[in-house]
Amino acid sequence: MLLINATDMASGRQFTFCQPQFDLLSSDITPYPIARAVAASSAFPFLLTPITLQNFSADGMGTVPDYLQAAATRTSGSDAARDEIKASMSYFSKERAYVHVVDGGLSDNLGLESLEHAALRIGDMDRLFSVMRLFGAKKLVMVVVNAETRHGAEWNRREAIPGPTSAFGQMADDLSGRMDANSLELLRPALDQWRSAAGSNKRDYYLVTVTFDGVADASERQSFQNLPTNFHLPPETVDRLISAAGVILRRSPEYQRLLRDLDTGH
Repeated sequence: MLLINATDMASGRQFTFCQPQFDLLSSDITPYPIARAVAASSAFPFLLTPITLQNFSADGMGTVPDYLQAAATRTSGSDAARDEIKASMSYFSKERAYVHVVDGGLSDNLGLESLEHAALRIGDMDRLFSVMRLFGAKKLVMVVVNAETRHGAEWNRREAIPGPTSAFGQMADDLSGRMDANSLELLRPALDQWRSAAGSNKRDYYLVTVTFDGVADASERQSFQNLPTNFHLPPETVDRLISAAGVILRRSPEYQRLLRDLDTGH
């Protein structure tokens, strides 16, 4: 399943290009061009134009999905769950005829929150996987690739004051880093709940993270962390990135644990 994430400008929440999200707009994602979804996911404010979608639910043509109706009437649940349900129900308001979306990194740099938010709407991760027809799943493997940059290290070597563009870029880097850590922090308890809900039927999950911190050579690591955010990179740089990602993945303790468990049949 391919999930492309953007950010709903009105709510600041993640907007995922998938049929369940389009159900909230009473629309069909099938004919929607993937190029526009990609453009939305990278439409950084001030630099690129937001993408606009028509919300047919605002015209009274939509029907609230059964799972969302059930969630809206549920009296139990966390504040985060209630906020998520409220945000989903907002698409059925007459005031939301159009939805404008921008860069997905503003709401979820790692793309993990689509899973977390879906679980909050439905109730928990166990119910979510049932809705996704993942009955009897014993192992869940998530490989999180985080290519965050850290340009601030270069400033420490120079007396010159960073300009507005550099300062804005570093603020974005810092914000994304904190959001990434929070996403992983929130995901683990949900996965722990899914694992423990199996009872005697053993389940396990493997949360594998691939970051530039896994590059052993300090100079090479710094080189990767200072790469510009760009739609075009030299072919040799792309080759270096692909090679480094493979090495980092193979060195991951979680990935090695997965291989051991598969080898022993656990």
